[in-house]
Order: sequence, then C-alpha cells, then structure tokens
Amino acid sequence: MHRFTANPPPMPPPPPGSAPYPPHDGPPPQPYPYPPPPHDARRPNSPYINGMPMPGPDGAPPPPPPPAAAQATETSTSGRPSRKRKLQSPNPEQAQTEQQQQQQQQQQLPPPPPPPPHYHGPYYPHPPPLDSQGNPVPPPMPPPPGPPPTDGQPPPGSSPTSGGRQLSTSKRAEQNRKAQRAFRERRDAHVKALEQRSQLLDAALASADEANRRWEECRALVDQLRVENAALRAALNAAHVQGGGAPPPPPPQGGPIPQEQSQQQKHENGQPSRDGSVEPDDDS
Repeated sequence: MHRFTANPPPMPPPPPGSAPYPPHDGPPPQPYPYPPPPHDARRPNSPYINGMPMPGPDGAPPPPPPPAAAQATETSTSGRPSRKRKLQSPNPEQAQTEQQQQQQQQQQLPPPPPPPPHYHGPYYPHPPPLDSQGNPVPPPMPPPPGPPPTDGQPPPGSSPTSGGRQLSTSKRAEQNRKAQRAFRERRDAHVKALEQRSQLLDAALASADEANRRWEECRALVDQLRVENAALRAALNAAHVQGGGAPPPPPPQGGPIPQEQSQQQKHENGQPSRDGSVEPDDDS
C-alpha cells in the first residue's frame, strides 16, 4: 500500500525525444493533502486517514480533534451507562416463607404410583409437574392395544419395511423347503443305488459260492477216478502175470485209450472184429 508523505517526490523528466509535459493552466498543485482514499469517500472532510490523524501541509502536527469528537471519545472511553434496571431485592423474610410453603406442599403430595412393568413412562428426575390448583399432573396413559392381526393380513400399524421383511422371510422359508426337498430326493436316490449295488453283490457272492461248491465236487470226483484207475491197473497187471503173457503197455497219462487206437491194436493182433470175421495181417 502506498504511504502518503508530506512532500511527494518530483515528477521525473520526460524521456529524450518526446514532447514536454503540457503546461498546467490552473493554480499550482498543492503537495498535500491528497484526496481521501476510496474507503473514506463517505467522509471526504475527515481529518483522519485509516483511523490516523493527518499531518498538516507543512509537516506540522495534526490539529486537535473537534470538541464533539472529543466528547464522543470521552463518552466511548468512559463507557456507556448501564441500561439494565436494578432488580429490587425482595424481602428475605417473605422469600423464606414462600420457600417453606413450597417444601410443605411437596411433602404433603403423595408419591406417584410406579408404572406398570410393560409400560415405561417418562422418568422425572424432579417432582411431577403441578397444575394451576397445585395438584400433580397424572402421567399419560398408554394407548389401548389394537385387535390381533388375522392370518394373511398385516397389522394396521405395520410399515412397508416390516412387510418387506416378512416377504423376505417367507421367501427364505420357501427356499429352505425347496432345498430340503431336493436334499431328500438326492438322499433317496443314493440309498436306492446302494441297495441295488448290494443286491448285485449278493447275487455275485451266491454264484461264487455255487461255483466253489461245484469245483469241490469235481475235485472229489477226480480223486475218486484216480483211485479207481490205479486199482484197475493193478488188477490188469496181476492178470497178465498169471496168464504168462507180456503185460500190456501202460495207457497214456492223458486219459483212456481212444476207440480208433483200440481198433488198430486189434487189427495188428489179428483179433476178430465185432461181426465175427478175422482180419488178416498185412504181412501174411
């Protein structure tokens, strides 16, 4: 911010090659005072600038304030007289008497009845309020309960939030029922599959037992045939030894002699055939 001085600096000379400043036809300019700043435009004749007194044109001290301003300054400095009215102090005896009467009235009043367990009335940390006659004001009674809601109809005081909550609860219950039904169906299907598999395993076990029984029977029969075959061989060998002939060759281990081989042996030995004719040997 530019600070005003008593003697402003002289104007600089015009630059070279330019026209001189135009001459001033009016009275010579006064070095001071300057016009007031914009924010003091409402008080153009004020001897103060920004709340500070202005010095004189020759640097003299500022003039003293006018008497009206001095009086206003003294009034503002000394302080305005208080406009509050002084309250008249009451008589102490009268105030004490009124206080005793109020205490007696409070002691004579019966205590308020306790609220019911299902209703929580307003709690008064002080004695209950009194009416114009000095009697205690009874607490407000709770509203009577409405009729019970019927099935399928919401109560009249229910809000849309409670209705939406009931709807979401019913949807959740329906989803739970569907999930339980699907779980029961899957469980029954799994139990049926296990029962069928158990039946198949029982049938396979029974067939395996039957096969084992037959195998045991066949094994016993094979053992019996082996014993009989050994006995027959021993008897045949004994008969050949008693007859003086050469013992017949032992049969192969694979089983009994086939029919073609027996016929070939008979043909080589010259034994009669079944029709009674004797077949000659090839060498004779």
